[in-house]
Amino acid sequence: TARTSLGLGTISTQASDNVTITGGSVTGITDVTVADGGTGASDVATARQNLGLEIGVDVQGYDADLADLADGELSASKVESGEYFIPSAGTSGQVWTSDGDGAGSWSNVTANTVSITDNENENETNALIFSSNGDVDGGEMILESDGDATYNPSTGIISTTGFNGETVVVSNSVDIAGSNGLILENDETITNSTDGTLLLTSTTTSLTGDLTVSGNDIVFGNGETISNSRNGVVVVAATTIEASGNLNVGDGSSSGVIASKGDFDLTIKTGNATTGSITITDGANGNIAVSPNGSGAVQLDGLSWPTADGSANQVLKTDGSGSLSWTDVSSTISGSASTIDTEVLDASRAVVSNADGNI
Repeated sequence: TARTSLGLGTISTQASDNVTITGGSVTGITDVTVADGGTGASDVATARQNLGLEIGVDVQGYDADLADLADGELSASKVESGEYFIPSAGTSGQVWTSDGDGAGSWSNVTANTVSITDNENENETNALIFSSNGDVDGGEMILESDGDATYNPSTGIISTTGFNGETVVVSNSVDIAGSNGLILENDETITNSTDGTLLLTSTTTSLTGDLTVSGNDIVFGNGETISNSRNGVVVVAATTIEASGNLNVGDGSSSGVIASKGDFDLTIKTGNATTGSITITDGANGNIAVSPNGSGAVQLDGLSWPTADGSANQVLKTDGSGSLSWTDVSSTISGSASTIDTEVLDASRAVVSNADGNI
């Protein structure tokens, strides 16, 4: 036909708003914009940019590993550490071990080598790890933990519900925060429930060394005290102080003194009101001095003794009211005469008569 002879094809008979092109090519035209359904470009790279499909920028290029993961599971052969792959799943309980040269291999857990990382700053509560059933022989073993046994690297504190061992050695201090305090072997306790007060609960407390009290008082259960508020003075405040043996006074290098406190009397008596005796003894060949203060006199069993030693050959005389005094011997016999034996009277003897004239 004429159309065929002219090489017009079917396009010359199609409507302007409904053109179908089959075969051939269109060249030398302006790029069709993206808005008109084109790419706005005449090359692949620009077309991808215009369409927002630039590889490495907008979309990930094809990768066999990503394609393997597209179904939600990654094949064991695709797991990689550096340039090495883990080729198989191994068996339950095994760990992947590197030999530092090749890809490594699956192996059973052994106690031959354990990697430990230094951690001194993390403020966290970490569970302590221990071997099952106290296994200490090495080899393969099961490791366990317990939430009641923890360690905090930041504070260095090990926390647990209790410790059991022959000896606990502490290089600095033991801080007991609970109200039960320190419980000893036979359930005696040392507690500190009241701030500033340390309570030792025990039937008997024994010390093998010295007891140093830095405060002023030792207070007993019934309120009696031993205090040291003044330097060099120890005061025992009690109604009765008992000593089961000897009571020694003094420091061994000077005289000892027993004195009352203040302007009060000092009384020495036996424990029974009707029996017992008081004995005052001295050292070998020593004297016992009883020295009243000032004008005071020595009184023994109600008798007041002279305060001076009198003159030679004087004798003690009583006034019948409890006072003794020195007096000269009288040579006069008064009252009714009585028979006197023929004993020789000399300076060492005296004859004294009473008010009735009896000698």
